[in-house]
Amino acid sequence: MKNKLFLIALSLTLLTACKNDPKQEDIDLPEMETVETPIQETPAATSPALTYDNLKADYTLFGKWKITNTLIVDEDFPFEIYTNGTEYYAVIPEGAHKIEVLNKKGNDYFIDKNKYGEYYRVDKDMNLTLFDRDGDLTTAGYSAEKVQ
Repeated sequence: MKNKLFLIALSLTLLTACKNDPKQEDIDLPEMETVETPIQETPAATSPALTYDNLKADYTLFGKWKITNTLIVDEDFPFEIYTNGTEYYAVIPEGAHKIEVLNKKGNDYFIDKNKYGEYYRVDKDMNLTLFDRDGDLTTAGYSAEKVQ
């Protein structure tokens, strides 16, 4: 009990000494303005001049699939990959025709500048599997079916 009383007395003495410290000066600080900065996603790299029509005309269709997600959003959409030598592009050919630059490494096609590490794997039978930096996205409900 004496130890507790001693600690309380010591704490009060220190607090009082700090509060009355003649060396400390009162400083008027300006009010800080709170500015909310929106989080900006790094979009996949695209070429502004590259359109879906350009892809179809100037590039070779590498493969076509229908990507489905039944777990998160219950949707499906067409998906295509085009190539011209060492250049690869992924496109969702509906709506605004989202086009992504791909970097090929073996059987993996990484989406350029994608902050989630998303990529596609195409095996020798042209089966497509979706991945991100955490692994296979089939656990998140994604699947891809080849389209002739």
